[in-house]
Amino acid sequence: MALPADRDKPLLSARFDQQVTRIRVVCSPELLVDDRLFNPVRYPLDQLLMMHRLACESGLIVHCALIDVGGVAVICPGVSGAGKTTLTRQLTPDFPVLSDDRAVIRKSGEGYEAHGTPWPGEGGFAVNRGLPLRGIGFIQQAEKPRTERISQGEAIRRLVRVASLPFFDRVASDRAFSGVADLCGRVPAFLLHVPAAREAREAVRALAIGRELTGL
Repeated sequence: MALPADRDKPLLSARFDQQVTRIRVVCSPELLVDDRLFNPVRYPLDQLLMMHRLACESGLIVHCALIDVGGVAVICPGVSGAGKTTLTRQLTPDFPVLSDDRAVIRKSGEGYEAHGTPWPGEGGFAVNRGLPLRGIGFIQQAEKPRTERISQGEAIRRLVRVASLPFFDRVASDRAFSGVADLCGRVPAFLLHVPAAREAREAVRALAIGRELTGL
């Protein structure tokens, strides 16, 4: 954990094995409130542990909107301010939103699943449910809804920018990058051109079936 300038010891520390199956958390007495210790495995420690565990199984955490389109999932990644929460508000109630900020992506059989997380964005969407992942759409602001297919290499480049990856751990980061490459090779990726209007639904619907949508 990062330390304030006036501290020389962490409030808590965590040690875990390479597969993140055994974790030991040591807490400072300063975390006691009325002699009671509240659960320390919460943000940001829970996300850091999840990031390492997912790397062991070719999974990752992605900053994205996670949307249910008829029983399958699409993720719409974007950096902060790209419009993830705006997009989810435009889609409801037609499409259920599982998350408006972060999703967990896990390998499942020959494909991948996307799961909601307990870390919502401004919209407060955080649904504990997973669905088969069918499309990736990188958010681009536009006047008309449109999807534009991109290559695996371009998808990898864009996804790395919005994924939480353990860059500081050589073994874990190698696993995570392999997972990103595999994901982008199996799940169709697009540029998702969406207007700040309900017409964005058409582009999101096209993502779920892997179809390019020209401007309407």
